[in-house]
Amino acid sequence: MLLQAQSNPRAKSILPKLVEILHDLDAKVVCEGIETPAQWQIARQAGVDLVQGFLFARPESNLQGKWVAPPDEAAAARYAGQGFLRKTA
Repeated sequence: MLLQAQSNPRAKSILPKLVEILHDLDAKVVCEGIETPAQWQIARQAGVDLVQGFLFARPESNLQGKWVAPPDEAAAARYAGQGFLRKTA
């Protein structure tokens, strides 16, 4: 959906609505495969909670201590105290 949202205005308008529906169901939304700043911007504008992809880090076999905060303060507040996030050194 994210790839389509880059070039298709209809897909770009659907993505935030899909995220809203998932949030209404008390789900956290993870957007995977972020490779460009443009994709990250679309994901942020859609309101996703977490992002993952080569733009942020390459895959690693040792993930100990590698968790990072969500892209915005509102998402970080939703995860506070749940043990999901640790800041990188």
